[in-house]
Amino acid sequence: MKKISLALTSLCLTTPAITLALTQDCSSTDCSVKTISDYITIIINWVLGFAALIAVLFLIYGGILYVTASGNTDRAKSARQTIMYAVIGLIVIVLSYFIVSLVINGANSFVSGGQL
Repeated sequence: MKKISLALTSLCLTTPAITLALTQDCSSTDCSVKTISDYITIIINWVLGFAALIAVLFLIYGGILYVTASGNTDRAKSARQTIMYAVIGLIVIVLSYFIVSLVINGANSFVSGGQL
C-alpha cells in the first residue's frame, strides 16, 4: 500500500512540471518549435527549483529547531546538522544547475555546428 501511495504522490508532483514543460510559450518574440533538449532543460529546471525549495524549508526547519533547543545540547547539535545539510544541499543544487546549463549549451552548440 505504501508503494502505491508513494507512486501516486510522485506522479501527482511531477505531472504539473511535465505538462508545463510541454506547453509552448508564444508570448515572446521567438515562437519556434522546441527541441527535446529544451524540454529536458525545462524539466530539470523545475526539478532543481523544487529541490531548492525543499532545501530552504529544511534550512528554516533547522533554524526553528536551533532556536527552540532551550539549552538541550543534543537538540542543538541535531539542528546544526540539519542546517549544515540544508546548506550543502543548496550548494549541490546550484552547482548542478550550472553543470546542466553548461552541458545543454555545449550540446546545443555542438549540434548547431558551432565550436565549444
